[in-house]
Amino acid sequence: MVVPSFATLLAARIAAAFPSSDFDPQVHLSSHADLQADGLLALARTLRRDPRQLAGHITDQLLPHGLVADLRVAGPGFVNVTLTGDALLGRVAQRLASPRLGVGSPQTGVRTVLDYSHPNVAKEMHVGHLRSTIIGDAIARVLTHLGGDVVRQNHIGDWGTQYGMLIQYLAEHPSDTSALTERYKTAYALFRSDPAFADRSRRRVVALQGGDPDSLTAWRSMVRESKRYFTDVYERLGVLLTDADIAGESSYNPLLTCVADSLERLGVARVSDGARACSLTATPR
Repeated sequence: MVVPSFATLLAARIAAAFPSSDFDPQVHLSSHADLQADGLLALARTLRRDPRQLAGHITDQLLPHGLVADLRVAGPGFVNVTLTGDALLGRVAQRLASPRLGVGSPQTGVRTVLDYSHPNVAKEMHVGHLRSTIIGDAIARVLTHLGGDVVRQNHIGDWGTQYGMLIQYLAEHPSDTSALTERYKTAYALFRSDPAFADRSRRRVVALQGGDPDSLTAWRSMVRESKRYFTDVYERLGVLLTDADIAGESSYNPLLTCVADSLERLGVARVSDGARACSLTATPR
C-alpha cells in the first residue's frame, strides 16, 4: 500500500482548484506552518487575477477535506498550511500498518551506479573518505528501498608508480615489519631522495604491469592487507560495501593496450621518448 505524502495530496487538490490552467503548485515544508504552497504569483499573472484572491479560492477548496486546520495567506500569494491533528495521526497509523511504511517503488527498472570513497592501498583512510562513504551509502539505501537497481562501486587506488615504489622497497628491505602505511611513508621518502631507487621503482612498475610473478605476488599481499583494513572501517561504520563492490584501478590494466592503440590510431596519442603520450590539443584523424 502506497501512502501519498500530504504535500502530494495538497498539490493535487490545489491544482484541481484551477482545472483550466496548467498550474503545478509547489508544496513543501515551511518554517511558518506545516506546509507552504508556492507558485500563485506566476498563476496570477497568467490568469490576470489578484494572487491573494486566488489564495482565498484555494482555502475554500481545502478546508472541507479534514486535512487542514488553518490556512494563512502571506506575501504575494504564499499559502501557509497547518494540518489537523487527526490527519497527522491517521497518516502515521497508515504508514505503520504498511511493511514498507507506505513508500512506493518509483525506481523500479532504474539502474544507478554509485561511486564510494575510493581509498588507496597501503594508506590510511581519512575524514575525506568518511563523507563520500556515508553519503553514498545513504543514497544507495534510499534508492534500493524505492525499488532501484543500485550498483555500488568502490574504485580503490591500487595501481601505478607508488606501488612499484613500495614493492621495490619491500624487496630491498624484507626485514622491515612495520605497518604497511609506515613502510609506504619510508618508501616514498626514499623515492624522493634517492634517484637510483626511483629508477628501480619505475622499472618495477613496468614489471608489475607486465605481469611479473614476484611483483604480482607482493602487490596482491598489499591489496589483501589493505582490504582487511578497509573492511574493518566499513563494518564499524555500518555501511553495505563488500569486497565484491571493489573495482580497483588495476582492473583496467588489461584494457590499456587496446585504448592506447586506439588513441594512436586516431592521432590523439603519439610516441614521445619511447612512450605514447596524449596531447590535449591534438585533433583526431
